[in-house]
Amino acid sequence: MDVESERREIRNFARELHLFFPGFFSGEAPVLFTRAPGRLDVMGGIADYSGSLVLELPLDRATFVAIQPRRDRRLVVTSWNAQSEGWVERVEWDLSELWTDRGPLSYEEFRERWGRDPRLRWVSYVLGGPLVLARHGLIGEGAAGANVAIRSTVPLGAGVSSSASLEVASLLAFCSLWDVELEPLKLALLAQEVENHAVGAPCGVMDQVTAFLGKRDQLLAILCQPAQVVEWIPVPQELCFVGIDTGVKHSVAGSRYRDTRVATFMGRKIISALRRSGGEPDIPGGYLCNVSPEDFVKKYRRHLPGKIKGAQFLAEYEGHDDPATRIDPEAIYAVRSRTEHPIRENRRVHEFLELLRAKGGEQSYVRAGQLMYASHWSYTRLCGLGAKEADFLVQTVRRVGPEKGFYGAKITGGGSGGTVAILVKKEARQLVRRIADAYSSWAGHYPEIFWGSSNGAAWVGAVRV
Repeated sequence: MDVESERREIRNFARELHLFFPGFFSGEAPVLFTRAPGRLDVMGGIADYSGSLVLELPLDRATFVAIQPRRDRRLVVTSWNAQSEGWVERVEWDLSELWTDRGPLSYEEFRERWGRDPRLRWVSYVLGGPLVLARHGLIGEGAAGANVAIRSTVPLGAGVSSSASLEVASLLAFCSLWDVELEPLKLALLAQEVENHAVGAPCGVMDQVTAFLGKRDQLLAILCQPAQVVEWIPVPQELCFVGIDTGVKHSVAGSRYRDTRVATFMGRKIISALRRSGGEPDIPGGYLCNVSPEDFVKKYRRHLPGKIKGAQFLAEYEGHDDPATRIDPEAIYAVRSRTEHPIRENRRVHEFLELLRAKGGEQSYVRAGQLMYASHWSYTRLCGLGAKEADFLVQTVRRVGPEKGFYGAKITGGGSGGTVAILVKKEARQLVRRIADAYSSWAGHYPEIFWGSSNGAAWVGAVRV
């Protein structure tokens, strides 16, 4: 696999390190560099935590981490992006604080320390890595300190997984520094644990797997049960996937995403109870997406509440069995529609993958685009995770149509804004800028466009420059 362009980016970052972080690194020890890309969610999105198949494209935007060992036990972390985001630019933490007389810090204690101040919260994505390694027994109390510098070209809040690229690049850097050897999927799952438990954001696993194992210009097919790489599918030569950022900030820690996830797990709990009462075994693997759309309509849909208060659900079912979220007793959850989305989305993703495998030409591309439009509709109508800005872009693409090389578009990732993914012929790429121009006139700002792709962190590794 050719990773020269990614290594060239790392070498450029290394050459400019003294400009980004003057005086931060000493000349006493070598510096290691890691790089992890963001991703464009082509199909699957929020169905990942329900066990769906997903299709993800690694972007050419990435987070870079430079790490150098220290003689003491302090972790000193700085980010080039901090000033523009209003964050605290430099954070220090003594590794001795990672352990208590009971062992490693609990996740609750860690979030109390780093999650309360929004200016400091960014560093929990970084320092959560050592915490996860400690809690899994992969580092001991003698671990050496480090200087850690971060620069990211993945825009925050754009729905292209800036958080996962930061988690993966940071965790790989720490593992390389401390000689912790992990299987690729294990590292991705630990990076997800950083976000779910150290940060407290209930993401699925597709972002971390893509940041680590994505390949340039190939869709990564992941069966999220919990994280099985199915295959890498080269994007057909005549096509490309382009992302347009709506400029509406998205966050998986936001209430709309969290409530949708909670309601989905409620639906899974109810379906499991229905199966048991009918003498059937639980859903295979416990994953909601292993329920077929046909069985959902025939057996379960009518039994799911359209809406239910958290307190009522807790009284009837005690809990929803999702370790990443909690049910708010006072909140109202739309269970039926939120449960239906991932089941139908999983079917759409499987069909989309078969269309790419078949290489059926124009007819296949038109059908793939229809599946993207259906996914967007489901995000908006069934999950309540749409945004008028994303609707504008999707509707504009649809009006341009296959006749001019535009096949489909959909909101991506956690929805509620963020980026719209577009399936387009390469020869029609110049028209993407016209769509961006139309959006600029409508929304009042010019959107960022994501054109390129790159390789994940696993293929590049940690580079000593």
